[in-house]
Amino acid sequence: MSPKPSRPNLKGKDKLDAGACFIIGGIDGRAGEELLAEFFESEGYRLESGDEGHGRYGKGNPILRLILGAFYPRHAFNVVVDEEDDTTITIEIQRAETGYAGGLIGRSQVISEEKRIMDEFEDFLNE
Repeated sequence: MSPKPSRPNLKGKDKLDAGACFIIGGIDGRAGEELLAEFFESEGYRLESGDEGHGRYGKGNPILRLILGAFYPRHAFNVVVDEEDDTTITIEIQRAETGYAGGLIGRSQVISEEKRIMDEFEDFLNE
C-alpha cells in the first residue's frame, strides 16, 4: 500500500489591508494554484483575468454593479501564489474592488465578503 500524499497545512496567516497572505506547507506552487482554483470555483467565482497563480477571480457583472449599485452583488479578488521552496508556498488574496459603486451599502457588502472569503479559505485549508 502506497503512502497517502501529504495534505497541505496552514503554517500562518498575515492580515493585509484588503485581504490576507496564507503560508502553506506540504504543497508546491502548481498544486497551490489548483487548490486556489478549486476553492474559488466552490464559492461561485470564476477566473476573470490572468491565470490560476496570478490573476483575478470574480462573480457578478461590474457594469450591472455600476448601474444598480448595492442592489446587484459584485465581488472580485486578486490572487498571487508564490513558491517559497519545494514544499512551502504563500497565497495572497486581496479584495480587487472597493465597493464604492454601491454606496455605503455596497462598501459594507464588499468588506463582509472579504472577511467571509478569508475565513472560508482558512476553513478550506483546515478540512
